[in-house]
Amino acid sequence: MQMNVGRYDFRPSWLPSLLALLLLGLLISLGLWQLGRSAEKQRTVDEFALRTKDLPVRIDENWQSAQGLRFRSVIGEGRYDVGHQYLLDNRTYHGRAGYHVLTPLRLSEETGVLVNRGWVAGGARREQLPEVAAPQGELVVQGMVAIPSQNAFLVGPAGYESGGWPRVVQRVELATMKRQLGYSLLPYVVQLDAANPHGFVREWQPYVGIGPERHRAYAFQWFSLALMLVVIYLVVNTRRLPRNAEVKD
Repeated sequence: MQMNVGRYDFRPSWLPSLLALLLLGLLISLGLWQLGRSAEKQRTVDEFALRTKDLPVRIDENWQSAQGLRFRSVIGEGRYDVGHQYLLDNRTYHGRAGYHVLTPLRLSEETGVLVNRGWVAGGARREQLPEVAAPQGELVVQGMVAIPSQNAFLVGPAGYESGGWPRVVQRVELATMKRQLGYSLLPYVVQLDAANPHGFVREWQPYVGIGPERHRAYAFQWFSLALMLVVIYLVVNTRRLPRNAEVKD
């Protein structure tokens, strides 16, 4: 392919052109993917802000579906299973390592719901677990529904087969918890409201990992690289014609 534009001759070869086209498509695809991730996470943030303003709904053992409940404020009544608590490992607060305290709330003899009572700091040594006492007797719990991730990455065992209580675990596995507790659990977790007195540090935010603004910044970087590729391709394959080669009218 050859093209003369004024005093400039554009003459790329086919192999570099093909490679440049493939790389350009890849860079643009990565930028569009980042924009898509940004939009997806922005919807999560917006849903969180909207749903937390709703009036709470009362849950009981009949609320067996999580459909439409994400980020919804709920109220449940029952007794904490104080003898069987889980410590969700690798939770940080202001850069400090610790745990989320997961306490089952017995809504009935057959059914419970897992309540995340907030963050506590870890001990000076791994074997030194924090004190996570829970109140006994009937009580009312208010909080926000969170849907446990089904694909949380694990390095090593999840911790459910270790002995003793509270039990340190790496992720929420409701099916395993049901087997260990001996009663059914609703398919979601209630993040305890900060106004409830029987919890720990609670500053709940939707978990989105990298925020939508970071994804937009990454998209800008990929699109900038695509533009640089086009500029480099044009510069490398274009040369200025000598004056005696100019076409004169």
